[in-house]
Amino acid sequence: MNWSTDEHNTPPKLKGKQPGFKRFFTKEMIATMEKTELFQKHLKPDVLKGEVFPAIRRGEMHFYHKGGCLYKFIGKDLKFEKRHKNYHKYSKGTEGMTCDYEIAKKQCENRYFTGERQLMDKLNRHTFSSERTKIVVLDVEVCLHCKTYGDRKCDLVLLNVEDPNLPKIMFVEGKIFKDSRVNVKVNFAPVVIEQVDRYTMAINEQAVEIVFEYINHIHIINTIFGTNFESPFPASLYNFNVFGFDAFVSNHLIPKAKLLVYETPEQPNINGKHSINMINKELNKEPGENNVMWVAKGNEPTLAEIWEALCK
Repeated sequence: MNWSTDEHNTPPKLKGKQPGFKRFFTKEMIATMEKTELFQKHLKPDVLKGEVFPAIRRGEMHFYHKGGCLYKFIGKDLKFEKRHKNYHKYSKGTEGMTCDYEIAKKQCENRYFTGERQLMDKLNRHTFSSERTKIVVLDVEVCLHCKTYGDRKCDLVLLNVEDPNLPKIMFVEGKIFKDSRVNVKVNFAPVVIEQVDRYTMAINEQAVEIVFEYINHIHIINTIFGTNFESPFPASLYNFNVFGFDAFVSNHLIPKAKLLVYETPEQPNINGKHSINMINKELNKEPGENNVMWVAKGNEPTLAEIWEALCK
């Protein structure tokens, strides 16, 4: 995609809309971050090896490893902020380490050593590495604002780069089957149903903004990490009124959030069967659609398999 951004790396303001979903990182922020030893010596090499995943925010860049946030580059302060202050509680195995960066990585690994975060973290490694696949993780821990329910975080955003003329964006929430929000007793409703429905509501409230901001996101990561992801919009489309984009956006953004459930038992008990049936019924209301993928314990589907199962 050939288009130049202004000083703030943001597309022109959309008429009639006030975006609640923003992705920007200025040229000044990029230049300052790239000069730091932490970025040059540690973060960027690990991003390119698939060990660390960068996520663009509102004037910030967050770096994730093994399910946790290592560091945040805070644009307004032009400096890195250390990982969460409570990570020192998870320092087992760091004895004798002298590199703060390696300590941070070990603490993230310890903090999220079980659960869906570790499993989903493995999906991130192909986005920037030389082993890039046709489906990649575009974003993680994505805050979606819903007018009714406020901010909620969705685990993954996937990008289909197989067809450069028609990329697709998909939001995916990951869970472990034993999670109490998934597996409930008979006569109770799994909370994850409402959670995924809220994501879908938020996606549809700001569909145009999401696609536009991910154009910006793609341009920024291409600039910093040397990737060549295609954007769904040619530059000329920015000159159109935003309300003319609805049909086009619907071809590029999958409007329903998806649910990926790991470690599903092959022979669930009565509560498990109730939970599976209710989730399938409530999240697959339209004929032919599939918004839930049940993954058997011990299995780890590829990004292509996840996309194929959930793109319907």
